[in-house]
Amino acid sequence: MNKLLFLIAGALLISSNVNASTITNGGFESGDLTGWACDGADYCESRQSSFSHSGSYYMIGFDNDGFGTLSQTLSTIIGTTYNVDFWSFSNSSSDANILRYSVNGDTPSSVFRTLDWSLTSFSFLADNISTTLEFLFETDDGTRTWHIDDVSVNSVSAVPVPAALFMFAPALLGFFGFRRKAKANA
Repeated sequence: MNKLLFLIAGALLISSNVNASTITNGGFESGDLTGWACDGADYCESRQSSFSHSGSYYMIGFDNDGFGTLSQTLSTIIGTTYNVDFWSFSNSSSDANILRYSVNGDTPSSVFRTLDWSLTSFSFLADNISTTLEFLFETDDGTRTWHIDDVSVNSVSAVPVPAALFMFAPALLGFFGFRRKAKANA
C-alpha cells in the first residue's frame, strides 16, 4: 500500500514539470536581446511597439549581404522531445525576404512569408545537453525587415500521465482499502 502511494505521488510530481519553457527572453520583453546572439546582420534589435504579437516588444532584423543569424543555446535533456513555437512576419512580400530556422546547425527549414503575424511550430529530439536554436534571415536592399516574437521551447513528457489518474488513484486506493479490510476480517 505504501509503495502504491509513493508511485502515485511520484507520477503526479513528474507530470507537474512537463512543460517548463527553456528559452530566455522569448518575447523580447527585456527591451533588448538578452539571452540571444545576433550575428552577421545589418540590423537586429528588440523594438517596442503596439504592433508586437503580444507584450510590448519583438525582434526586428534585416541583412542585405547574406543571412543574419539570431540564436540561443538552450539546456536540454538527451532523449527528450521539445516543441518550438514562434510568431513571425515580413513587411514585404518580396521573394528576397527569407526566414529559416534550424536546430544545432541541421538543414534549415523555411518559414512561409506573410504580411501579418503567423505561427510556426515544430519539434526536435535533443541529442545533447545543449541545443542551439537559430533563425536565419535575409533581405535585399529596399525589401524591408523580418519580425519575430513569442519564441517558446517546451519539453514534452516521454510518458504522458493522463488526467484520468487524478480520478483513478482514489478509486484504486479505495479498492486496496476494501481488500485489506476483507483480509483482516477473514
